[in-house]
Amino acid sequence: MIDKLGLGTVQFGCNYGIANRKGQTPPAEAFKILKWADRLGMKTLDTSCGYGESEKVLGDFLSENNCSFDVVSKFSSSGGLVEDAFKCSLSRLQSQKLYGYLIHHFEDFKKNPGLWKSLEQLKKKELVKKIGFSLYLPEELELLFKKKITPDIIQIPYSVFDRRFEPYFETLKVLGVEIHTRSSFLQGLVYLNPKALSGNLKEARKPLEKLQSIAAAEKISTSALCLNYVLLSPSVDRVIIGVDSLKQFKDNVGQLNFTARVTELKVKLDALAIEDENILLPYKWSQ
Repeated sequence: MIDKLGLGTVQFGCNYGIANRKGQTPPAEAFKILKWADRLGMKTLDTSCGYGESEKVLGDFLSENNCSFDVVSKFSSSGGLVEDAFKCSLSRLQSQKLYGYLIHHFEDFKKNPGLWKSLEQLKKKELVKKIGFSLYLPEELELLFKKKITPDIIQIPYSVFDRRFEPYFETLKVLGVEIHTRSSFLQGLVYLNPKALSGNLKEARKPLEKLQSIAAAEKISTSALCLNYVLLSPSVDRVIIGVDSLKQFKDNVGQLNFTARVTELKVKLDALAIEDENILLPYKWSQ
């Protein structure tokens, strides 16, 4: 399963995650994480021009170490024109080309559909191997289908709770789309005490309690349940996980020892799916 894991690097550039108490990961610690990822044989690094200093940290590491990672970055309209933002990302990453380049915010595409043609030009020039979108909502994917746009990669939220994109998996695989998932742990929400949740996150109490009840009964961590559940999906090509320390990274990788156990619990975990986007979408959270 290690070959399906990808390393999310937003923590290398800014303070990120509802359960993050350490803040931005220092470059020295980020380098340790990246070296360990390379040693394990992980290939995919996920970043963005909008992740603070993340691209620069990765560029500094890649320039000093002989590693063959597939780097996926993302475009945001705040970076200016696609061509300018892409050149800036290449410069910060100290790279000549990228494996993947995605439109980070779908609203940018809705306002300016020509962004897709700009990405296609980068691919035509062989500056990037695969292009695509980072999505939050199934209706965004529906719009791409309507416009007859087939991305090479889509990155979507997917977890034991959030299975809104599952009905599209078969179609996406027929089209040859590479599926990258994020938010296996709902940006750290699964680690919080359900009773301490407030605001609209109160609605997450019961689902979290059910998950924790299964974990306690089976003597297995919630991390192992959440991570392996996503990894076990045959349609998912990469599961992007973010970490803020080498210890946390090693702990997450250690959860792969429970793949067989989680396979046996699939029916119970399937029943945890929820549709309330006030819980599933972090930008709607209020505490």
